[in-house]
Amino acid sequence: MSDVVTTVTYNNSVERQEAHNYSPAIPAVMFGAGVLGNGLALLVLFLSTKTKKRTVFYRLVGLLGVVDLAGTVALSPVTLLQYSRHDRWYGGQPLCDYYSYMMIFFGFTTMFIVAIMALDRYLALIHPYFYASKMSWTRIKVGLAVLTAFAAIFAFLPIIGLGSNVVHYPNTWCFFDCKGVTTKDELYSYSYAAVGFVVIVFLAFTNISVIVTLTKMHMVTHFRKPSCRSIHVCISSEEAQMIIFLIGVVIVFVGCWAPLMIVVVLEQSMYVTTEELLELYVVRLASLNQVLDPWVYILLRRELFSGLYNIIKKYICKSRGRLSVGGSQDNKNESTISMTHGTLREIECSDSNFGVMLDQTSV
Repeated sequence: MSDVVTTVTYNNSVERQEAHNYSPAIPAVMFGAGVLGNGLALLVLFLSTKTKKRTVFYRLVGLLGVVDLAGTVALSPVTLLQYSRHDRWYGGQPLCDYYSYMMIFFGFTTMFIVAIMALDRYLALIHPYFYASKMSWTRIKVGLAVLTAFAAIFAFLPIIGLGSNVVHYPNTWCFFDCKGVTTKDELYSYSYAAVGFVVIVFLAFTNISVIVTLTKMHMVTHFRKPSCRSIHVCISSEEAQMIIFLIGVVIVFVGCWAPLMIVVVLEQSMYVTTEELLELYVVRLASLNQVLDPWVYILLRRELFSGLYNIIKKYICKSRGRLSVGGSQDNKNESTISMTHGTLREIECSDSNFGVMLDQTSV
């Protein structure tokens, strides 16, 4: 009798899980959040001052919002349509090729834009003279064009036979075959994962380097000011905001994309057999990056952070007796520090790229 009860309970659990997997609630929420978030982000950028609109960072953030919005609009309606008829894929191979192409193209394009944004911050702070003399919007546009062309060509390869696009569980999305047995399928899967891992490592390296440099800049600057040596209490709001911003970028990007790359490698290598449900979850997680991008880069603006930070800082400084009159303005004209071959180099703050970089995050 107990075995029968256990079996019935298990079957009911499986049925509930299957019903959950076939529910369009999650993709519908992600679609709405993606359109709303990226739409609001673009509106915020449009209403920003002309000075901010001319910055490289502003233009890259705006382009990221456009790409994320376009990817959401291109894919989500097809997904919702398939969820309404989940027993089989409607649209045949042409719609499957379209869906897989858009997933790969917009996924890579988003990653490349975020990587260029990370490179822009890295060079602006750590190699400011090179950044000022060599970096320009024209050169960045050329780089973006090359990377976009690469994404477009790479996404097209399965359509012409260098890989294959197949329907994935629960018959609501198409992607390249991560479990293909042919040499072409294997080569494509490993190439896709390799590109993803390169971008992830590059983004982590550049942003962590900037975080370390900002921390060292703070420690050197405040070491010269005995009244403000506590890194936890007296760090400026700009420095704190930038550090938290970069940490958030790394966590969101790596957390969204790394699981998909790992699953692709594991499935193609055949060393570990993953469940179809895991494929669905990691793809949803990667798609979530397009929903989170506008909140990370735009809507969590520096002004909002600074207001909250100043309230907390004022309370802490009062409680520890470290609040000084006019002390909140000390950081405006401080010199910044740049890393060059493992050494700290001072730059005049009035003309430095550090101040520009901090301003760019408040778009």
